[in-house]
Amino acid sequence: VIRSIGQTWVELEFIPGYDGKTSINKWIVEALIVFNNQNYNDSKWYVVYEKSNAPNATKLLVNNLNPFTNYTLRMLAK
Repeated sequence: VIRSIGQTWVELEFIPGYDGKTSINKWIVEALIVFNNQNYNDSKWYVVYEKSNAPNATKLLVNNLNPFTNYTLRMLAK
């Protein structure tokens, strides 16, 4: 869930899943940015956030985003 949005940041809130085997070592947030006149399929995912050693996290604050830019975000746990 996107909890709050600022001009250059977004706060994500979530419930981490548990597979019963391993703990989460790193959270990664990637962003897909589609610029004007660009085909969505030609876009590339960029890492915009990484956080290690936070296995019990339920919120992430992603900073340093560009203002007035539309992002599609995805989050990965490793």
